[in-house]
Amino acid sequence: MKARKAPGKASKRTTKAPKREAAPARETKPLAKTSPPKRRIGGIRADETLAVQGSMGQPLSAEEQALPLVALVGRPNVGKSSLFNRLVGGRPALVEDEPGVTRDRRYGTINWNGARLRVVDTGGLDPSAEGILGAMRSQTLRAVDEADVLLLVIDAVAGVTGLDQEVGRTLRRTGKPVLVGANKVDTDRRDAMASEAHALGFPQMFPISAAHGRGVSDLMEAVLGHLSDRIAPALPEPKPKRRRKAARHDPPDEAPKAVDAIADLGSDSEDLSIDLEALHEVQASADPDPRRPIRLALVGKPNVGKSSLVNRLLGEERVLVHDQPGTTRDPIDSPFTYGGQDFVLVDTAGLRRRKVVKTLTEAVSAKMSRDQIERADVVALVVDLAAGASDEDAKLANFVEEAGRALVVVLNKSDAVPRAQTDAKIKQCKERLSFVSWASFVVTSAMTGRAVTEIMRASQSAFGAWSRRVPTSELNRNFEEMIARRPPPSGPSGRHIRLYYCTQARVAPPVFFVSANLAEAVGQPYRRYLANQFRKIYGFEGSPLKVVVRGRRTPEDEPGPPGPRRKR
Repeated sequence: MKARKAPGKASKRTTKAPKREAAPARETKPLAKTSPPKRRIGGIRADETLAVQGSMGQPLSAEEQALPLVALVGRPNVGKSSLFNRLVGGRPALVEDEPGVTRDRRYGTINWNGARLRVVDTGGLDPSAEGILGAMRSQTLRAVDEADVLLLVIDAVAGVTGLDQEVGRTLRRTGKPVLVGANKVDTDRRDAMASEAHALGFPQMFPISAAHGRGVSDLMEAVLGHLSDRIAPALPEPKPKRRRKAARHDPPDEAPKAVDAIADLGSDSEDLSIDLEALHEVQASADPDPRRPIRLALVGKPNVGKSSLVNRLLGEERVLVHDQPGTTRDPIDSPFTYGGQDFVLVDTAGLRRRKVVKTLTEAVSAKMSRDQIERADVVALVVDLAAGASDEDAKLANFVEEAGRALVVVLNKSDAVPRAQTDAKIKQCKERLSFVSWASFVVTSAMTGRAVTEIMRASQSAFGAWSRRVPTSELNRNFEEMIARRPPPSGPSGRHIRLYYCTQARVAPPVFFVSANLAEAVGQPYRRYLANQFRKIYGFEGSPLKVVVRGRRTPEDEPGPPGPRRKR
């Protein structure tokens, strides 16, 4: 069944939103911990969080959190993010030839010459900055306090500036080891430019090129020299799995392709030749691993409170918050645990309309945010309740539905709405997003902490529905009752439509496979009826659901032999 497009206008046939009760938000029971209790923020104890990001976005163990930390510090636009990408591998950090691109702390774990340690990328440090740059300074100083070794990065081509000297004095007052990396020394001709970095007064200076990797090895060896008493051995590289050669009696590897084909089908699917036995064999492999963390991405328009919600849930100023729209640039992963379940919170950049995006940085940030939707298990669409749901919010919800992700709609900033108008605002948002009525709706306030823990409960419930599998025998018993209650309409020329059986082809999202004699005659209204009945019986709240009808010919449906030719 094709994903429904976001309607142009709000539907008139909607149910009235329930009256909002004045009862305070419920407080969750704290997890069993050996450490002393700490203050609660948003219903979650500060000692229940793991606000540290691993290289693969997985929750870090106590051993990994104890790894030594190296902070990359410097004024804006000197190449800190490029060096971070060089050390961690890939391009996890947004890099652009523009000052102030990086604004939040980004952590990564690296293995270097048999040693294992962590590194944190920071925004440009300007000790005298105000406004959003001042907020960036507080984030950078947090990383400086956490770090064991400080790596001051400067631009060797531009030379040592007054701001570099001021940053150097700030780092010297910490009493921690400080190394200087004179970046952008791409060739031997630029080695003389790096000598100016000795004016900063630090004994260890290294000319490097983050873009080409030149001199990075010598720099890291010096860093490891300061951490010799805390170095942990590097983990062995995982061996690539060898593919087993298919035996003669093995069936062809067509089942995974069949499952992917079903997931990509729309409502106009007519006749498919798919082996159901092969589908059942790969059903277990398609199920998500229940032991891995739930990846929860917070998306929405700029300045709707995504970063504030992340900070409220984590109990610390993990990401930069400012009243200026577009504060967040990079997707920031923050693994933590709530209610015994591991999560990875992903704070993303605000998504604007394409015609409003003017800079390359904004375009790349928007692309990274959309990629996070496709990587997530559950998407929390944050909407400004005071402003109401807009066309952009509807387009984002439609994008999430097309991506097949579980959806939780978070109506934030309830503290900015008068009590008398709250019900009307909630009703307007539900009407505008009526095409995703299956989503879970949560009314919160990041400012006051109202019901922020409901986001985690709704996300966990949506993930359970998204990954739920219904036994085939139980499914077909209910399927027969659905057909008996409302038989399918007649096909072309009054032909009778027969629905034979139903099976769940895959999960995440749930896809139900219906076999019929005339698939093309089963219209959209009846497919929607089947989907609604599945939801009525099994729930699936917060998860999209697809119903695919496959054509199956029977002997009585085959055209008979041609009759005798009539004489004229």
